[in-house]
Amino acid sequence: MKKLIAALIMTFAMTALGHEMEGGSTAGLFGLKPEYIHVLLNPLPVYGLAIGIATLGIGLFARNKSTRTVGLIVTFISAASAWPVLFFGQRGYNDLYPLLDTDSQKILDVHMDRAEHFIYFFYATAVLAIAALVASRKFQKGYIPLATLTFLLGAASLGIGGWISRAGGEVSHSEFRSETPSADSTTQTNNNQQPNEKEKK
Repeated sequence: MKKLIAALIMTFAMTALGHEMEGGSTAGLFGLKPEYIHVLLNPLPVYGLAIGIATLGIGLFARNKSTRTVGLIVTFISAASAWPVLFFGQRGYNDLYPLLDTDSQKILDVHMDRAEHFIYFFYATAVLAIAALVASRKFQKGYIPLATLTFLLGAASLGIGGWISRAGGEVSHSEFRSETPSADSTTQTNNNQQPNEKEKK
């Protein structure tokens, strides 16, 4: 049991700093690039979690155990899916970062920093959901409080997920960015254009 716990701690620690390691992995899955898998999976911790907590909330309000159970299961799967999303996101970072311009690199850094620091909200939501499902069978008194805590933490995780995703969307969609490019990048662009104008003359 101690070895299992130690292995999990090591896995989470390596994941938390995955994109900062020298020679970081850029491996994907089944021949697919990691950034593609990341984009494919990243709706789960947001849209899936939204469906899960909505179902759980209806179950709590209506006092319907079956609906609560479905909500807890969907919430667990969606919250737990944040781990592979981060895992492949880090490898996609290592692959994609050198190809981006300076402004996009800065936004990618923000996206990665948010994901790595706030991923634990999703882990906690997944743990609470499992605890509530176990309590529904063995510890009836703790079932509703745990389900309610899962709903509240899930709602917080959903908001955090949207916040993280916003920065991710701004990497490839410059029209979503609230800030204009920095003065340095604009100056550099103008300097690059000047030789071309001279050549035309």
